[in-house]
Amino acid sequence: MEKDINSGIQPHSNNQATVTGTLAKTFAMDHEIFGEKFYSSILETPRLSGTVDRIRIMVSEVLMGEGDVNAIKPGTCLKISGSFRSYTHMDEGGKHHLDLFLFADTMEQEKETTERNGDNHIYLNGFLCKPPYFRIKKTSGRHITDLLLAVNRPYGKSDYIPCISWGRNARFASNFEVGSRVQIWGRIQSREYVKKLEDDRTEKRTAYEVSV
Repeated sequence: MEKDINSGIQPHSNNQATVTGTLAKTFAMDHEIFGEKFYSSILETPRLSGTVDRIRIMVSEVLMGEGDVNAIKPGTCLKISGSFRSYTHMDEGGKHHLDLFLFADTMEQEKETTERNGDNHIYLNGFLCKPPYFRIKKTSGRHITDLLLAVNRPYGKSDYIPCISWGRNARFASNFEVGSRVQIWGRIQSREYVKKLEDDRTEKRTAYEVSV
C-alpha cells in the first residue's frame, strides 16, 4: 500500500481484480440494461488459513456463450477478471446498505486444482473518502486500520470500497488524510455478521472488503 502522488493514471486501470474459485450455486438473472442481461452467483475461493471467501460475481450474458446459462454447473472452477464494484440499497429500516460484487470482464473455466483455486488478487487506485479508523485488537494486540476508498469509473461514477490493513500497513495508513490518493494491492474477502433490525429481530448478512 502506498500514497500515490501521480495523478496521470488511466481511469480504466485503477480497479483490477482476478479471482479463481468454485461456483457455489447456479447463475440467476439479476438485471437487464439496454437489452443485455446480467447474471449473478457466488464464487468460493479459499485463503491459506483454510477460511473460504464467498464473493458475489456479476456476469454478462455475452460471456456465457450461446448455451443455456444453467449449463455452468455449481462446482465448476472459474477464473474471473474484472473490477470490484459497489452499489447501495435500502434495508427494511430505511437505512442505506453498501453491497459489493466482482463485475466480470472475462470468465474462463479452469481445471480444478488446489494451486489455482486460491487465486485472489486486486489492485485499486482511488481517493480516501473518510478518516481512517485505527484500532488495536484486544485478543491479539494486532494493529488494524479501516479505510474507505472511492475508485472512479471511466464514465463519471465511483465505487466505494472498504479496505482493511494490518500491522505495519495499519500504522502507516492511520495517518492518511481524507482526499489522499492511495494505491492498494490485496485480496477480496467476505465475512458474515449479524445485523440488528427493529423489534429485536436480527438478520445474517455478508460484508465484503479488500484485505490489504
